[in-house]
Amino acid sequence: MAIVNLDKIQARKTGNLTPVVFTEVVKNGAVFHLGDLVAGERELHKALKPAASTVDVLPLVLHASVEMGYNPREYALKHFELAVGEEGRGVHLEEGDIFTMTADAFDGTPVVNQFVVPQADKTQLKPAATIGTTRFVGKVIESTILGFDGSPAFAIQVVKN
Repeated sequence: MAIVNLDKIQARKTGNLTPVVFTEVVKNGAVFHLGDLVAGERELHKALKPAASTVDVLPLVLHASVEMGYNPREYALKHFELAVGEEGRGVHLEEGDIFTMTADAFDGTPVVNQFVVPQADKTQLKPAATIGTTRFVGKVIESTILGFDGSPAFAIQVVKN
């Protein structure tokens, strides 16, 4: 049910978007590492769920695909899911980038002026009072709302990745 806004994302020289494919149904706001290229593809990467051996080493990528829905009675941004094997959009995050996600995209409730970090075996960021050893750290800079129904949301500024 997550909604993601890309508030301020830097465009690196090599681009900040990468096409990815997941092995499970995924919602916007999921975080992952880039895996190998899909066989026979030149740009499409496999998405890898953070693991204990990678969460402190590999950069994190944010899933923020364009939400498409054709039946307005059944569709809202928060209902968007990317099916298994469907191509999605991964956003490379850099220090200083800011994005906003609804509360349901997190594993716990973030606190303003504290942090969010990835966790092994999950694609959700979790709140943290201090910066740990993970390669990615985001600072919660604002509590806000997103969507037509005013879903609680949090703005995150990337501290390191």
